[in-house]
Amino acid sequence: MEERLQKLLAQAGLCSRREAERWIDDGRVTVNGKKASVGDKADPRRDKIFVDGKPIGGAEEKVYLMLYKPRGYVTTMKDEHGRKTVADLVRGCGARVVPVGRLDYNSEGLLLLTNDGDLLNALTHPRHEVEKHYEVRVRGNLDNISKLAEPMEIDGYSIRPATVVTIDRDEISAKLRLTIHEGRNRQIRKMCEKCGLEVRRLKRVAMGTMPLDPHLKSGAWRELTNDEIAYLQDIAADVQDGAIPHNYSCGSLRRLRSRCRGVLRKFCALTLLQFHGNTSSITAKLRRVRTQNLLANRSCSIMRYYPPLIF
Repeated sequence: MEERLQKLLAQAGLCSRREAERWIDDGRVTVNGKKASVGDKADPRRDKIFVDGKPIGGAEEKVYLMLYKPRGYVTTMKDEHGRKTVADLVRGCGARVVPVGRLDYNSEGLLLLTNDGDLLNALTHPRHEVEKHYEVRVRGNLDNISKLAEPMEIDGYSIRPATVVTIDRDEISAKLRLTIHEGRNRQIRKMCEKCGLEVRRLKRVAMGTMPLDPHLKSGAWRELTNDEIAYLQDIAADVQDGAIPHNYSCGSLRRLRSRCRGVLRKFCALTLLQFHGNTSSITAKLRRVRTQNLLANRSCSIMRYYPPLIF
């Protein structure tokens, strides 16, 4: 059966789908001797698919790992600067696995790795929000800790407010538990810097409701249990179907409910205005509402309920 090339490469455990698209754009993938294009399909039983001149294998057995990433390792499979990578730590797993997300060089803690391309794509796609929990030791202006929970802009992007809990505190430093959703590049370090705080230690302790195994030592890994795999697959199924993730906090649900009420108020007001105002201006307003992703990018967009005559 024919499948898109990026899916076949992901199923073969070579890379994620997004990485496969880059490989195809770079001309590294050929099908029956011809350079492939993004969107091309192939049948691995019939077609000869090569990456960098080497044939790809068929779909391999899925492997799911939990690694306690230590500091001083890069979250990539190969580093052009010769630094140690997480690939060095999982060489004995028997499969070519890829990290699910990233932890920066000086951070440590829970890192998942897998050769399941579909799961990897579901958990790392920008619109899919999986809560990530960190323990952070900070120094500096400790009176600004509360500001970490306020809306702020990082690299020109407005991030969702973090959840911040102080675990312990003295005159010099404080240990915090931070929960974020987007997981942008060095997000927590940049948030702390913006609040006048210096990060002394950063450790990821959980993804969603999956904690880092307390029995894992730094640099060690183990395979996920069946229950842990099922949990991740449930999250992936939820976000692929456009459902609200079951690991949303109560605060997240309250914010979503508030957004829904705001959209419905605008809907009712604009529906009445269509009989009394300028129809073209109403249409423009409604389209602006749609583009604001007021329902947190879920597929249950309120636009499907707008009266067809407006458009």
